[in-house]
Amino acid sequence: KHVIFWTRNLGQEYTVGKDLRVKGRAAVVAYDAAGKITTARLFDGEYLRQGGVEVRGNGLTECEIKDVSGRRITLTRGCLRAEDAGKWVSLRSATHEAAVRLSRVVAPDCFETDDDLVTAGGTVLGVEGSSLRGNVQMYFAEPGMTIANEAGKPVGRVQSNKGLSVEAEGPLSAAAFSDADGDGRVRFRVIAAGPGDRVLVSSSAIFGGR
Repeated sequence: KHVIFWTRNLGQEYTVGKDLRVKGRAAVVAYDAAGKITTARLFDGEYLRQGGVEVRGNGLTECEIKDVSGRRITLTRGCLRAEDAGKWVSLRSATHEAAVRLSRVVAPDCFETDDDLVTAGGTVLGVEGSSLRGNVQMYFAEPGMTIANEAGKPVGRVQSNKGLSVEAEGPLSAAAFSDADGDGRVRFRVIAAGPGDRVLVSSSAIFGGR
């Protein structure tokens, strides 16, 4: 016999059947012929309990992004553990979600990914109101992503894109874009994560088996 459980409400305890209690995103439980748990796995959960068996987990950890520099993401508080290295984590803004691999835990409040966070970019040809005109098509500049200038400083968020232009959620300042490296070209980037976005780190815990 097996039980498979899933919910969107991670903060509520659920009773499955007579006495299987779960507080978490998902659980898979296997029983022997006598009805005793042989293996159980808890995903993004705090606990799973039944018949003297308890599986405790770290739940779903959620932190806010403070800064993004290249492929290094710094958080507003320390919420990472060494064992989080290698996990896939979600990056969320109000209107966008992406997933990257947490390759290295630099500190409890900082990690690096081997995935490229830049989804679009190019040379700034014009800034007018909330519109930024570039020199290349920006197919992957999705709503909610962060617009950064050549120095990597966030200057706005994408609301939409069309052809060579990106519309921001609010007015853009032409003065915010400058030639940081002095090569005569003013560049910009669209990044999948930025300050104020959230990082969600999953967890799993197991009883029995491997």
